[in-house]
Amino acid sequence: PPPFDTIIVRDRIVGSERNRGQIVMEKGADRVRVDQSWGSLPAAIQVTPSFDTTAFVTDINLTGFTVHVSTPPTRREVLYWKAMW
Repeated sequence: PPPFDTIIVRDRIVGSERNRGQIVMEKGADRVRVDQSWGSLPAAIQVTPSFDTTAFVTDINLTGFTVHVSTPPTRREVLYWKAMW
């Protein structure tokens, strides 16, 4: 079953800041740590960049995860993430 207050309504996943969010990447940064407090590890974390790069996730644990980008942003940019159990 989905964790926390995640609800599936008419094939749409509705969640909260505990299972989705936005990450601000500062100019020139190639990684950022996202702090969370989870009771169990997510099976996967999906990251969608808002700029021209690829992203991958490491260090998933009960206190969060780290997102890395292949091409650092040339200005402050945003990544969107979603955790799935």
